[in-house]
Amino acid sequence: MKAIAIFAAAALLAACTQAHPDGAAAAPSSAANTQADGLNGNWRVSHINGKNLAVGQGTLWLDAAQGRYALNLGCNNLFGTFTLPKGGLVFGPAASTLKMCEPEAMQLDHDAAAVLAQTRGYRRQGQQLELIDASGKPVLAAVAE
Repeated sequence: MKAIAIFAAAALLAACTQAHPDGAAAAPSSAANTQADGLNGNWRVSHINGKNLAVGQGTLWLDAAQGRYALNLGCNNLFGTFTLPKGGLVFGPAASTLKMCEPEAMQLDHDAAAVLAQTRGYRRQGQQLELIDASGKPVLAAVAE
């Protein structure tokens, strides 16, 4: 029963995408394309709110062309959409699978959802990515895979 509810929620979420008024996809600007190129792909999460994660524990996936993300820190999958407003990075509300895990892992999922909600930008240097809050404080650090 839970599996059906999860699949139904995922289908409803996917159906909520906004279509371009004339039926064609809007072409992103070249500045947006350049910015998106630096975010796309899989990232190994190393820190969340200053807390070190075990190597291989967390993965963040970003697809700027579709404005979609997925994050897994060892328990549930968090997923949703994001936008890149004027050089920033803003995540939409996170949907999540509903697995029961160890309390520490579930707390980490809760912290991850809060970090995504706080994110207002990012810094990229080489293979390093930092998600930052409105004050410029890093809330998540990751390395390109």
